[in-house]
Amino acid sequence: MKIGIGIVCIGDRYLKDFENTFKPSVVSYAQRHGYDLKIFTSHLDPEHTHPDGISFQKCLVPTAMTEYDIVLVMDADIWLSANAPALPDPNDKIGIVDEASQFSKDVYSKINFVSQPYEYYKLAGFDIKTTHILNTGFFLCRPTLHAQFLRQVYDRYIEHAAGHPRRFHYEQACIGYELQMEDVYTLLPNTWNSIYVMYSALRLPVPQVYGLHFAGMGSETREAELRNYLTAQLPQRRIRWGIRK
Repeated sequence: MKIGIGIVCIGDRYLKDFENTFKPSVVSYAQRHGYDLKIFTSHLDPEHTHPDGISFQKCLVPTAMTEYDIVLVMDADIWLSANAPALPDPNDKIGIVDEASQFSKDVYSKINFVSQPYEYYKLAGFDIKTTHILNTGFFLCRPTLHAQFLRQVYDRYIEHAAGHPRRFHYEQACIGYELQMEDVYTLLPNTWNSIYVMYSALRLPVPQVYGLHFAGMGSETREAELRNYLTAQLPQRRIRWGIRK
């Protein structure tokens, strides 16, 4: 199968952050598994260029990559591990991670800045009984099956994105709501898209993961925290004086 990775990265500040901090890991991953990588640095829909709608452009990535059997649509603030295997096949669904299941319910409830799933969607105007918050920073799709669906989601909500109080969370809520209402998603393991700020809020060490997502953090903080994470993953060696190895 022909597989591609599509990343929307619009604006000099965001592009610089991606180039310096995250791109090397993504390029390495793509080369290791024989995937193509496309970076979209301008709006795929030139008629809607409000900053609040930038993240919504990800809905149009599959339409721009119809030559691929499977496309990974990924945010520009995700680091991919050298141990990450080939992407799973989502079959006829859109593969995506439920960020609310990154921890147990008891632990998750201690993150006081994250709403419970039904409350999360309610803040964006959606009434849905769900236990999932689908994180749209990383999802797998088949353009032949899903490009039109995602384009329809974009067309339905993009006009309301500019100035919406939920800002980028509005895009995530819209896509997550539609995916669940139409039942066109399948859950991926959280290791593909682990939300770093949740571990930070709980003061928990971050385990080895395939994809580490630094959403909600400034560029300097992201770089420093990624460096700390990578340092913590280095093997610890005991040094014994007088013993040559």
